[in-house]
Amino acid sequence: MAVQFTTNGDSLANGTGFSVQSTAPQSITVWINALWDGAVKTSSMAGMYHNSGGTAAIQIGSRGVNGQCAIWNWGGGSILRSTGVTIPSNTWVNITYTFDGTTARLYYNGGLNNSVTYTPAAIVFNQVFLNGFAGGGTKETATFQIDTYEYFTRALSADEVQTIYTTRGNRHGIVYGGLLRYEFDEGATGSTVMTVYDQGPQVGALNNNLVSNSARTPLVTYSAAATSNNLRPPV
Repeated sequence: MAVQFTTNGDSLANGTGFSVQSTAPQSITVWINALWDGAVKTSSMAGMYHNSGGTAAIQIGSRGVNGQCAIWNWGGGSILRSTGVTIPSNTWVNITYTFDGTTARLYYNGGLNNSVTYTPAAIVFNQVFLNGFAGGGTKETATFQIDTYEYFTRALSADEVQTIYTTRGNRHGIVYGGLLRYEFDEGATGSTVMTVYDQGPQVGALNNNLVSNSARTPLVTYSAAATSNNLRPPV
């Protein structure tokens, strides 16, 4: 069960209802199913941003034409790339980023893949974007499915990351330091998913129709520290 994005520039954003420091310990974990259609490229699938952009944004996805799993910041500066991992097509994978104040780590399917000493530029994160940043158009978008995005205000341990991967989804029971969690459940299993359409003209509107599926009434559930401006159930 997931939301599907496309290269048309579809994106989903949580508004400015929270505020966290980029230099503080933190973790992002997300499930991604890339649907490569021959256009493997740099794709910013999930991340944390300031709503005006900013050089400290965390972007998670693929880098380059071979789909190498990577984590990077605004403007393309690499935080760390995976070692020997390309994001496969039509396969669910778990990617987790942790930062303990000095070291950034990339976990792939529950295991530590790479780490590096990292000093982020200081900025306040106040927005989550899925499938690129609104001002970036289709440059770093991709066709993929996404589910269970979680942000923690601490660095998850290796054991916790392994537990998240093993239990698959939100059943892992790891809640300490959890600030944001997005679950997408359209009421179907397998490859039957809904499409999220370009929300650029509707950001902040009370009547956002974020998802569409003619066969059923889709359901989007989420939890956040404050009321989201533009991530909401369809109306």
